[in-house]
Amino acid sequence: MIAEIQYDGLGRMKYHPDFPPKHGQPFSEEELCYLAKYYKIDGRLSVSLALDRPEGSIQKKYLSLKSNGMLERYSELEYYS
Repeated sequence: MIAEIQYDGLGRMKYHPDFPPKHGQPFSEEELCYLAKYYKIDGRLSVSLALDRPEGSIQKKYLSLKSNGMLERYSELEYYS
């Protein structure tokens, strides 16, 4: 039996052992490229579903890349055009 999915005050899914599968794993360079290119276009929820990661970790990684000046570097990589 799957435990009930719960959401926080912002509508993000709280940690659930069955979702998402990549919770806690490091981001690959390809995932960082996707995140950098599509976060502003598709939004946090769509990117989190595409990468099988929690919305909170997607937002945190995006803000981290932005504050470290790495966002532009990853958005220029040629994984996705």
